[in-house]
Amino acid sequence: MAARRPMKIAREPAIPTATRLDRVESVRAVITALIEGDIGAAASLIDQMWQNPRLRTAMSTRLAGLTGAEVRWHPAKENRDGRAAVAAMRDDWRKIFPVAARMQLHKWGLLLGAGFAQRNWYTDTSTARDIPRVQVFHPRTASWSWWDQRYQVQVYDGKIATLESPALVPQPSGNSEWVIHEPFGVHSWREGYVVSAWYPWLGNNLSSRDRLRASEKVGEGNLIAEVPHGADKVAATEYRDGLKSMKGGAVIVCETGAGEDGQGNFNVRPLEWSVGNNYAVVDSATAATAVDLVILFLGGNLQTEVKGGGSYAAVSGQGEIRADYIENDAESEGDTVARQVLAQWAEANFGDPAMAPTREVVTDPPARDAAAATMAASISQSLDNLARHGVDTRALCERFRLPMQLNGRVQVQVSAPASTPAQPNDPNAQPSDGPAQENATP
Repeated sequence: MAARRPMKIAREPAIPTATRLDRVESVRAVITALIEGDIGAAASLIDQMWQNPRLRTAMSTRLAGLTGAEVRWHPAKENRDGRAAVAAMRDDWRKIFPVAARMQLHKWGLLLGAGFAQRNWYTDTSTARDIPRVQVFHPRTASWSWWDQRYQVQVYDGKIATLESPALVPQPSGNSEWVIHEPFGVHSWREGYVVSAWYPWLGNNLSSRDRLRASEKVGEGNLIAEVPHGADKVAATEYRDGLKSMKGGAVIVCETGAGEDGQGNFNVRPLEWSVGNNYAVVDSATAATAVDLVILFLGGNLQTEVKGGGSYAAVSGQGEIRADYIENDAESEGDTVARQVLAQWAEANFGDPAMAPTREVVTDPPARDAAAATMAASISQSLDNLARHGVDTRALCERFRLPMQLNGRVQVQVSAPASTPAQPNDPNAQPSDGPAQENATP
């Protein structure tokens, strides 16, 4: 086991409360500053955006799709140490990268374009292995230096940590315990979702506020007290004060015309606000901006918002789009942890960073697996009939990647390159001794 020089991680400074940003001009200024390299101001904006329930729900669904997917591990080398590393990683993965930390780091990566964390090493008492636990660092004090082409992050003691961008260097120097997640590659912080999400988020906040204001006016229970013209002053005052002393909303006193007898009557009626089309416009704006946020993060609408005909097809399509998003998220997260976490874990525990297992995240939704199984069953039932009609069943199996059994050995057929002509189905063909048969089972 290789000796590892212990390094102390940097503490976060105090993170101020999210600034109240509720005007287009002020939010646009923050986005402009982000594109110019002021990452911290946008991080404060994201803290405020996270309070919006629709944005948080959509984003949490996206993150849960990643953290809830099955992770499979494969040995980097087919030998005893490689298999031992896989067994160890299966036990250590949740200790290295807890679900909450994965969600936090990828949240910053997607919304801000850059997430910052550190490897906080400790020794597991049950296995005696060194664990580089990923600890997320709030990016409030981060910025990009165009001069140095590096990140600068202020830590608790006032010092500035200068960090390399993994997207710009072939191999991080390894002189710090920092982990930087850049899901969008070079200058990833210019590509974060906040650049597109701020406008529908702000519109959703403002329209939701207007809806509540209209609802408050309707539900206040205000009264209109009608006092006949020329009524006795003392009686009118007592009438008004009596109504005002009632618990509830406000009372508005209005003088009415005299009746036929010249006296008129005291009356009281509720104050009703006529919201009409104005309320419909506000409600439509709230719904439209909410849909914009959901589509931005999930690539499709929510099932509860799919209306009209063809809803089943729409819902089915959503699953496919989300699977693509999750696959991209898994790839970007995998690139980050492979270079900046798993290699260091393998070096500390197995003496060689190349022994780090490779990661496979299963992103196919169950519906896709069910459709594939249905297709395979349908084809298998038709093979004999198709063969009797002269169909090349071998080519058919290659087309749909169905396993074929040749002389007692199972082989998955892979289509030949386009430049190689297809071979006829030879019933006397023998399995090859090449690499394609190494993993065949008798």
